[in-house]
Amino acid sequence: MEIRLSRLRRGEVLAGGAAVALLVFLFVLGWFGTKAGGRTGGWSGLPVVRWLVLVTAAAALLLAVVQASRRAPALPVTMSVIVSALALVTTLALIVRLATTSASVQVGAILGTVAASAILLGGFWSMRDEDGWVPETDRTVERVSV
Repeated sequence: MEIRLSRLRRGEVLAGGAAVALLVFLFVLGWFGTKAGGRTGGWSGLPVVRWLVLVTAAAALLLAVVQASRRAPALPVTMSVIVSALALVTTLALIVRLATTSASVQVGAILGTVAASAILLGGFWSMRDEDGWVPETDRTVERVSV
C-alpha cells in the first residue's frame, strides 16, 4: 500500500484538516462555561455527542488516508459518503446542543461546530470531485440493455 499525497484533493485535505482541528478543539479548548466561572471542555461537556464527534473525526481522517493510499475510487467514494452523513448528523447535533444549553458557550464550541461543518463540506467536495460533477450540466444516466 503506497501512500501518495498527490492523490489528495481539496475535499480530503479539508476533511482531514478539519478532523485534526476538531479533535484539538474537543480535548484542549473550553466549550461551556460553568456557574462558578470555570469552563468545561468538549469531552466532558458533551457526554453523549462526544462519541459521535470522535467517530466523525476518525472517519474524516480515514477518508484522507484511504484516498492517499488507493488508486481505485470505490473505497474513497464509499468513505466520502460515510463522512458526509456522519458530519451532517454531528453538525446538527452540535447546533442543537449549543442552542439548548443553559451554560455559557465558549469559543471551543463555536470552533468545534465550524470544524464539523468543514468536515461536511470536505466530504461533499470529495464525492463531487470523484465524477467531475458540475451542477449546470444535465447528464443522462447510462442504462444497460438486456
